[in-house]
Amino acid sequence: MAANRLFNLDGESALVTGGSTGIGAAISRLFLQMGARVTIASRRESKLEAFRDSVPQHALSLHSIPGDVAVDSERIVATAVAAMGSISILVNNASTSVGKPMRDMTGAEWQTVYTTNLEAAFRLCQSALPSLEANRGCILHISSASAVAGDYDDAAYVSSKSGLEGFSRHLAVELAADGVRSNVIRPGLINTEAFADYPDEFFESQIPLIPLGRLGSPEDVAYAALYLCSREAAFVTGAVLTVDGGETRI
Repeated sequence: MAANRLFNLDGESALVTGGSTGIGAAISRLFLQMGARVTIASRRESKLEAFRDSVPQHALSLHSIPGDVAVDSERIVATAVAAMGSISILVNNASTSVGKPMRDMTGAEWQTVYTTNLEAAFRLCQSALPSLEANRGCILHISSASAVAGDYDDAAYVSSKSGLEGFSRHLAVELAADGVRSNVIRPGLINTEAFADYPDEFFESQIPLIPLGRLGSPEDVAYAALYLCSREAAFVTGAVLTVDGGETRI
């Protein structure tokens, strides 16, 4: 691609949590292709190795950190800064769900989801802020259509993603004077490894609800992330970009 292509990320340094599989892997792969240095963090070392093997041409621009954002956020940020020299893009993608109705969920399970999906985002942002400010960088949070639809997943997941969107809107205001932007992508039903064991009947019931008539792909989300994290989106902050084929229509 030409050096003056739109959305090039030359010179950018991105930390992507949950970056070895699914949406995170698609974002990481596209950012590498567009010239960024990328550090991916994941609690599963085998997935980190598999991702590295899938992008050998970008070996010099890719770093990986084994670690759980629920307990290692500060170390992950410090290691990423040491590896790349700075962080100009932070993608808060790592999340978890227990998949239980509220009536069956324990307090410990609720807290586990909140710690990973919301508290870790706070700690990552706070730790990365000096580098983000120095680079007039951007933060991207990966939410979920269930944050507004409320009819997917579990209560802790839905409410933690709603909280993540509120957190992003606040950061957009608080950090604007420092040139740091904060935005959200709200994916709908995306065909990732998380759905590998779902029966065909599940997809047959869901696709008719999506006006565009198909499941989303991780790449659909990655291209939205590329725009929001690029310099072409320099006047976009506090936004929520829904990538769901029209399903929620909000």
